[in-house]
Amino acid sequence: MRQRGVLPDNFTFPFLLKACAHLQLGQDVHALILKLGFHSDIYVQNALVSFYGGCGSVELALNVFHAMHQKDLLAKNVTPDEVTMLSVISAVSSLGALELGQWVHDFINKSQLKLTVSLGTALIDMYSRCGSVDKSIEILDEMSLKNVQTWTALSTGLAVHGCSREALRVFYEMKKAGLQPDHMSITGILVACSHGGLVEDGS
Repeated sequence: MRQRGVLPDNFTFPFLLKACAHLQLGQDVHALILKLGFHSDIYVQNALVSFYGGCGSVELALNVFHAMHQKDLLAKNVTPDEVTMLSVISAVSSLGALELGQWVHDFINKSQLKLTVSLGTALIDMYSRCGSVDKSIEILDEMSLKNVQTWTALSTGLAVHGCSREALRVFYEMKKAGLQPDHMSITGILVACSHGGLVEDGS
């Protein structure tokens, strides 16, 4: 397209960045975005945050996010999908940035994305990593469907934050719901018992 002299526009780059994310490429595309003056376009900025988050470049994703002047307009102008938001949540989880996590959660609600098992589990893990286990519990209560990973994310988060008894309660609720614990569930609950000195429960 460029060889034929056709210039890209603000709709070109989000699709291009999505393709680059799968290949773990895109620095050159960002440089071109800056050169052509699309770095302040809301569509392109959102695509850059998603791209860097999906590639695991958390600091770069955060830099783009902080440079955005129209964060409050995202919900009106951009329609994200579940895959995009899972990438963003993953980036926020790595940072442990609660305020940013709350903004992302609000954005998901305003976008009217369905709280799927994957999205709910990711939010539970994010809030746990950001130190807000109460919010993790709220998310679990909101979810109509839960799997083993969902319950494990909460119980492990509680364990890490010293809420051993609560972690055990969540573990037993999972079993009561008819779900079979996996190795991650067992590891998480052993951590809870270890931190809480719950020898009998651990054995």
